[in-house]
Amino acid sequence: MTKGVKMVRGGCLVLAFIFAVGAARGSVLFDQLKKEYREKAGVELVAGTEKFSVMTDYGQIEGVGAGTGDIDLFLYMFRKEFGKYPPELLRLSGLKRIAFCSELLHDGQRRSGVALSENFTVYLNVRSGVFSERFRRKLMHHEFFHIIDFASFGYERDTEWEALNAPGVDYNPAAATAAGHGPSSDVTHPAAGFLTRYSLAESREDKAELFSNLMFNDLQAREFIKRDGVLAAKVQLLKARLKAFCPELDDGFWARAIQF
Repeated sequence: MTKGVKMVRGGCLVLAFIFAVGAARGSVLFDQLKKEYREKAGVELVAGTEKFSVMTDYGQIEGVGAGTGDIDLFLYMFRKEFGKYPPELLRLSGLKRIAFCSELLHDGQRRSGVALSENFTVYLNVRSGVFSERFRRKLMHHEFFHIIDFASFGYERDTEWEALNAPGVDYNPAAATAAGHGPSSDVTHPAAGFLTRYSLAESREDKAELFSNLMFNDLQAREFIKRDGVLAAKVQLLKARLKAFCPELDDGFWARAIQF
């Protein structure tokens, strides 16, 4: 799977999450952002070089911290994209840390990002999508949305969201990774009500994909939304839920987000 993102939970969690919490040596930008996010939202940015392992009911998450060799270019994108969020949203989401990785695996399979609700950590692989700035920027929003979704909605089946789909449309993880259709996170409008193939996997991924494209202001996605009544209804529900969760995510927030 190209994007390979998943919100993972686990009741039996054995944390070997021993990222060095110290700053990535030599990265002035990392030091600045680390201080900023700790002070304004209580979020810890982590970029050590140690290996880590997290065992969950859904498999093992493991990787290596990014260090300073790969991180600055990614941080410039991160500063812009996460800078769109009001500190209150970060606090309400319960996000504890963002871990920048040079390698990231889930059950031995490479991942670009993982959002883990058990420790409210977003893991971002800074080496994924190196030839696509669009992919990397959307990845950040996709993963953070999983944290928001868990904090505001939990793990109950989202029947309200699923009811918006066209009659007879069911989520299908196999369809999300069908061979011969290119990267699963590309905006291709594979079916009515869906922006990307990865959206077809399940409602949680559908919501995260839609949110990430709205935050990035993907113009092709906006055109599909204009012409697709199901997508438009999903956008309306998504924005209403987000505003109820964090009132600062009002029309003004969305107007500013698309100006970046």
